[in-house]
Amino acid sequence: MERPGPASDPRLSHDDPLLDGLLILCRLHGCSVSRGTLSAGLPLPEQRLSADLLPRAAARAGLQGRLLQRKLASISPL
Repeated sequence: MERPGPASDPRLSHDDPLLDGLLILCRLHGCSVSRGTLSAGLPLPEQRLSADLLPRAAARAGLQGRLLQRKLASISPL
């Protein structure tokens, strides 16, 4: 059986807004990581990063994260 190479790895090309947002955050903090590095080995439901897996993915870039539930109205519009 042939192992998929980087060009055929679905984590590198599929639509994943949460993973893309984490990548942007990583770059803003000076972390040079890839989609594959952040998501490798995680049990991705529907091949997407879920909110509960975000702290684990962030830790791979040396960042800390946690899940909070807030009412939308309580978030500052800046």
